[in-house]
Amino acid sequence: MLVQLRLQDPAASRSIGSTKNDELMRKLRGWFDESDSFCQTAYPEMFVDFDYADGRQLSEADLRTLARRKQPDTTVNKVKTATELVMGIWDRTKVEFVLLPRGDGDALADSVEGMNDATAYVRDSNRTRRLLRRAMYYQSAGGLGWIFAGANPDPTKEEVMHKWVDFRDVRPDPLFAEPDYEDAKYLWHLQWYDAEDAARLHPGKAKQILTAGGKTPWTNYDNAMQGRHESWDDYPGVDEMDGGETYGWRSNEYCDQTRNRVMLAECWYYVPDRGRFVKNTATGETFEIPKNDDEIDPQLRRALTMAHNDPNTPLSVVEGAVRRCRHALVCGPHLIFDEPSPYDHNLIPFVPFIGWRDFRTGEFSGIIRQIRKPQDAYNRAFIKLLHGLATRQVWYERGAADPGQLKGKASDPSANIEVAKGALQNKRIQIQDNLNDAKMHMAVMQAVNAIMGDMSGGLELSGQETNADSGRAIALRQEQGHSTLSTLFENFFDSQQRLEMMTIALVQQFWKGPKWVRTTGSTQGAARSKMLNQRLPDGKIANRIQGITFDIVMDKQAARSSVRQMFADRLMDLMQRMPPQWIPAFLGVVVDMYDVPDKARIKALADQLIQQMGVIDPGAGAGQGAMGAGQLPTNVDAQGNNNNQLGAASAPAELAKTA
Repeated sequence: MLVQLRLQDPAASRSIGSTKNDELMRKLRGWFDESDSFCQTAYPEMFVDFDYADGRQLSEADLRTLARRKQPDTTVNKVKTATELVMGIWDRTKVEFVLLPRGDGDALADSVEGMNDATAYVRDSNRTRRLLRRAMYYQSAGGLGWIFAGANPDPTKEEVMHKWVDFRDVRPDPLFAEPDYEDAKYLWHLQWYDAEDAARLHPGKAKQILTAGGKTPWTNYDNAMQGRHESWDDYPGVDEMDGGETYGWRSNEYCDQTRNRVMLAECWYYVPDRGRFVKNTATGETFEIPKNDDEIDPQLRRALTMAHNDPNTPLSVVEGAVRRCRHALVCGPHLIFDEPSPYDHNLIPFVPFIGWRDFRTGEFSGIIRQIRKPQDAYNRAFIKLLHGLATRQVWYERGAADPGQLKGKASDPSANIEVAKGALQNKRIQIQDNLNDAKMHMAVMQAVNAIMGDMSGGLELSGQETNADSGRAIALRQEQGHSTLSTLFENFFDSQQRLEMMTIALVQQFWKGPKWVRTTGSTQGAARSKMLNQRLPDGKIANRIQGITFDIVMDKQAARSSVRQMFADRLMDLMQRMPPQWIPAFLGVVVDMYDVPDKARIKALADQLIQQMGVIDPGAGAGQGAMGAGQLPTNVDAQGNNNNQLGAASAPAELAKTA
C-alpha cells in the first residue's frame, strides 16, 4: 500500500495569495495525481518481486491450504540465486571512465587527469560503489532504483553528494521513455521530517508547516509506506478517502500527528524558455549568454566580440528553445518555494536505474518478474514431492487389519503393525510408496529449473551443468547467458554514465578555487593527493578543471573469457618468443587489452619505458638513432638470425594467425 499525497485546493489556502501561485499549485497537483496513479499500479508488483527475493513466496491463502492438508510449506528460493548471480556478474565487471576534453587533448592532459582524480575523490567520499551495487540489486530484482547527485546540505561535509533514494519515495513522470529520464517533464520526491526540523529548514514558512496537520489524529503511517497491508482494517483511526477510493488519503493526511511529522514533497520540473548562446563550432562547446548584461564575464564578452567582428572565428551566436529546470517544495496546501534549479547542469538531479519497462503500461520489472511463475511451479512440485515421500497409501481388504492402526502407523518407518493371518502373503494389504509420483515431481522440478536458468541468464553462469560438454560449446552458452542480461547491464551503464556527467558538472560548479583531492587505487597501493585549480607563480593554473567541457566514454569489460581476452593471451604467448628488442613495442598494446586494476597508470609507465628505450618513435625518421615505425631492430637481420627463438620472417605470420 502506498501513501497518496493529496494537495488541498490552493484557493482555500492562505499561504498562496496570488493567481500565479494558484495556477502552479493546480499544475503540481495534477502532476502528482498522474504520477501517483501510475505508481499505485506499478509499485505493488515490485513489492511482490522483493517478497520473492526475501523468501516470502507463498500467499496467506496458500499457507492456510497447506496447513489444512498437513503439507509442508517449504520453498526453494531460486529467485534469490538468480539475483545473486546478476550481482556476482556485476562485481566482476570492470568499468572505466575515459574523459575526453573538447579541445586540444595534449594541452589539456593535466586537466583530464585532475578531473579524473576529482570524480574518483567524490566516489570515494560518498562510497558511491556501495550505492551503485544497491542500485544494481534494485534494478535487477524489482526494476527500479534511484541515486541523487547534488549538493550536500551539511556544511561540515564535502559539497558534492551522492545519495541513495528509495523508489517508494519517488513519483516519476509516467510518460518518460528514455532510460536516462532525459525526456521526462517532472519528478516528485517525498521526504518525512519532524515538524520542528522542517520549520527550521524553512523558517520563512514555519507557521504553515507547524499548523499543517489540522485536527484529525491518525496512526500507523509508517506501516502504510511499507506496502505490507491490504485492508484498511489494519489502520485504526484512519478512514478511507471521501468517495471510497481503495488507495488514497484525505487531504490532511500528509501529517503524522502521533509524532508531529510532516511530509515535504519536492517537485523538480522543466519549463520551456528561449536563450542565446555562444557556440564554438570547432569543439562543439556552447556557453549561454546571461540575459542581464552585467552578469557577462570578461571571457564570454571577448568571445562575443570575436563572434561579431571576426569572420574567421569558429565562434558564433545562436538562439533557440531550451528547457529550464525548476525546483518547487510543497507541504500539503502550502507552497514553500518555487525557484530555478540550483545546479548548473540544468537537469533533474535524480538518476534512475531501470531494468525493463512494459511496452504497454510502462511498469518497471527486473529478472524476478520473469521467473515468478516458474518459481511457483517449482515450489508446488517440491512441496508435493516432500508430502509424497512422507506419506503412504494403504490398500487393504476388509478384515485384513485394524483401520485405525493402519492410519496412525503406516507412515511411521519404525511402527509395529499387526495384520490378519495370511493378509500379507495373499496381498490383501498393499502399501503404495508414491515413488512414481516422486519421479514425476523431480522431472517437473528439473524442467522448471532449466527454464528459470535460461530466463535469468543461462545455467553456466550459475555454475550448473547443461548438455554442453566441449569448451567451445560452454563458451557459447556463456555468451548466450550474458546476451540475455545485455539490456539490464546496458541500462545500468547508461545510468552510471549520466551520474558521472552530473558529478563533473557539480565539481565544476562547487570547486572553483584550489581544492585538495585524495584518490586511492594506485599500483603502489598508497593514496595520492593533488591540488586542483592550483595557481602557479607565473599566473597559470595547474590541473585546471574549470571552463572545460568533458565527454565521457565508458570502457566496460566483463570478467568472462572474451575474444579480446583471448587475443591478449595469444599475443602474450607470442611476445615470449619475440626478440627482446621487440617486446617493449607490444607492451602497451597488451596492457591495454588486459583487464587489470589501475590500467591507465600501468599503460603510462609502459609508454614511458618505450620512449626511454627508443624502441619505437613514430615521429622519428630513419637515421635518427631511433627505430621508425615498422622497422626492425638494428641487431636483427632481414631473416631474424639473432639466435632468438622467433625471427622477423615468422613474426608476421604469427601476428596474422593471432588476428
